[in-house]
Amino acid sequence: MSPASLDRQEAERFCRRFEALFNVGDAAGMTACYAEDARLLAENTELIMGRPAIEQFWRAAIGRARVAAAVRTIGLDDVISSGSLGYTLGTVTVRIPEGPTLVTKYAVIWQRDPDGRWRIAVDSSSPNPREG
Repeated sequence: MSPASLDRQEAERFCRRFEALFNVGDAAGMTACYAEDARLLAENTELIMGRPAIEQFWRAAIGRARVAAAVRTIGLDDVISSGSLGYTLGTVTVRIPEGPTLVTKYAVIWQRDPDGRWRIAVDSSSPNPREG
């Protein structure tokens, strides 16, 4: 599931697969995209470190989304890579049928693992202010 290259086309494909994993509730599949020692920075949480803790975070997020019948989509704005490091920037939109639409901006730092696959090293997000 982790991309073999970090160009725009491959990053777009990754976004579609990652949002599909979220929407079907596959936290383990999502977590496999992270480096073993990855860090995740999310709103209202302490720093989350390592795959087991990241999987627990995603399981909880998926559970909340299911209760709200929310659908999550990922927008990709920028993709930059050089050597064994790269980053992507974009937005995540969460649509809640009987509630607000939430938009979060993200920055993801990618690293190329020894197996040649790109994995998420740092995943950071910050919510946009709510409109209205």
